[in-house]
Amino acid sequence: MGETVSLHRHEARQTLSEHQLRHMSNIQLVQYVLERFHVVHRTQLETAIELAQRVESVHAGEPLCPNGLHDHLLVLQAELLHHMFKEEQILFPMLMNGQRPTGPILAMESEHEEHAASINHLIDLTGGFDLPSDACGSWRELYRILKEFVADLELHIKIENDILFISEAVRHGTCCGGCQ
Repeated sequence: MGETVSLHRHEARQTLSEHQLRHMSNIQLVQYVLERFHVVHRTQLETAIELAQRVESVHAGEPLCPNGLHDHLLVLQAELLHHMFKEEQILFPMLMNGQRPTGPILAMESEHEEHAASINHLIDLTGGFDLPSDACGSWRELYRILKEFVADLELHIKIENDILFISEAVRHGTCCGGCQ
């Protein structure tokens, strides 16, 4: 059973090329985003929050301890879960039905900018993921997960902003010029 979990985790993190993504239908692209990012972010954040609490409680007095990280991750989790809920319940169904709702897209892009600021704050809190040489296993695992989360979230945002939120006709080169 452990192999199955590992296999699913590995499959969930596989990233397609930009060329592959641009040639997907909106339905395929939404499904990919849900499976590759939304599911993965939920797990990453739950694990990181647990580890951050452990690291901060044990190492609070140490110079490189990421004090405040646990609280920041709780806020980031709440914001990201709310954002993904809106995408899953409102925006994605519209995109899958061939609509291109400008208002919701602009709102999501604005929230993506807020997520980028949260990532920058996370990096600041961790000192750029700088570990002390004698860091415990929990601290090392926390930073490994956070690096993975940051890379995934940045890619997630790029795919949505630069591919998914663009008209399918524009992505596939069948636009007459009026789709943009």
